[in-house]
Amino acid sequence: MWWRAQFGRDYWVDRVRIRNRRDCCGGRLADSEVFIGGESCGKVEKGTKNGQWYTVKCQNDLKGNQITIKTTRNDYLSISGIEVWTGEDEGEDEEESMFGDKEAGFCVTSRNRDQNSGVKKLNNLDINTAERENECLELCSKVPGVTACEGIWS
Repeated sequence: MWWRAQFGRDYWVDRVRIRNRRDCCGGRLADSEVFIGGESCGKVEKGTKNGQWYTVKCQNDLKGNQITIKTTRNDYLSISGIEVWTGEDEGEDEEESMFGDKEAGFCVTSRNRDQNSGVKKLNNLDINTAERENECLELCSKVPGVTACEGIWS
């Protein structure tokens, strides 16, 4: 399972904060890996709990136009918030969050509801290859109001 968002341009990313799902399944986020532009930033710690924020600090700033969070387990990925922290590409010192305040950037929907409340099933294909991931992103980009693509593999 993975979650991905694409930005309008490249950014230098310093760290990513992920808020775990609040109502159940806190352990699902443990050990998930964060990628910036296809390069690994790091992993979420073990022993994750419901509703908590977890910070993944990149060892070095990474430049990219997308973020991907992939579970390292054969389980659903359940998140309720994302913050991507970056300095401006032009080298300015000011940091900003790519998704605004702490409650923005929900998986699939941004209406302050659980991620599954806005999921639109597009097909029955496993997302087990890079080609399938790209197909999912392309399908999602054509659906009005969609903010991310959620994939499942078996």
